[in-house]
Order: sequence, then structure tokens, then C-alpha cells
Amino acid sequence: AGKALSEWIHLGRSPIDLWTVDIRRFGAFQANPNFLTDRTKETLGLHYAMGWPRREVESARPLRVSPLYERLKQRRAVFGSKMGWERVNYFAKEDQPTKMSYSFSKPAWLPNVIEEHRACRESAALFDQTSFSKFLVQGRDVEKALQRICANDVAVEPGAVVYTAM
Repeated sequence: AGKALSEWIHLGRSPIDLWTVDIRRFGAFQANPNFLTDRTKETLGLHYAMGWPRREVESARPLRVSPLYERLKQRRAVFGSKMGWERVNYFAKEDQPTKMSYSFSKPAWLPNVIEEHRACRESAALFDQTSFSKFLVQGRDVEKALQRICANDVAVEPGAVVYTAM
């Protein structure tokens, strides 16, 4: 770590991908003393614990919720935390717990997700996008620039919305 840090200072850029330890990846909400206390306890307590695939943090939650949070919770949503936002991972059936179960084999929630995916594909779905960034981009050649940096085709009529990764 010391070598990488000294090269970063000397070169003005990181010599290798250090994103996992880069402070810029944290949000301002994470500077909250209560959040930090709770999350630090959990993180340190997990140091020698089993590193389950798709494990969700449990401390300092819920922190950021959408206007639909309570309605989704009433419908048995099982939430994950993404940058402090509670986002639905899947919906539990009446006979299932509303808490993630962990395994190294096929996850117990996979049939739920398959059913939800099929419903989206064959019928209709409504997605809560509250936690996603929304940008108003204006200016000369903005469409050309966005076509270059976005994964989706953004050349649509004014007033239309495009969901895309950047």
C-alpha cells in the first residue's frame, strides 16, 4: 500500500486500480458519525466471517429510502443497500422470509427473480428509479458527446427519456 501511495503522489495518478481504497468512492452521507460507528462495528466484526456471495450490509439501514419504500416493504420487498439507498433485490413469497439467505450454491431467491423477470418481459413492470442519477445535459454537440459515452442510443426525440449506463 505504501509503494502504491508514494507512486500515486509522485506520478499524480494511481499506478494500479486502487478504486476499492479510493476515498472518492464514498458519498457525503457516509461521513455521518452514527452511520460510521454502526458500519465500522459491522465491518470489523465480519473480518473473519464467511464472505458470502451477494452479501448485503445490515448496519445503518435504512438510510436513504424512496417515496415508495413503505409500499414496496408492505409487498414483501427484500431490500439491498446501494450507496445508502434501499433498493429492491426481489420480492419474497408469503411463505418466505423477507431477509436474504446466503449460500455458495443456487440462491433460494432465484425462482422469485426468474418469475419477476418473466413478468417484466411478457407483461409490464414499474421500476423505482429514485436512487439512480438523472442528468439534464444541454449545449452544442451534446447528442454527439452522449452517443460516445453512453451505452445506449440516446438519439431520441426531445421529451423522451433514455435509460443508459455511462
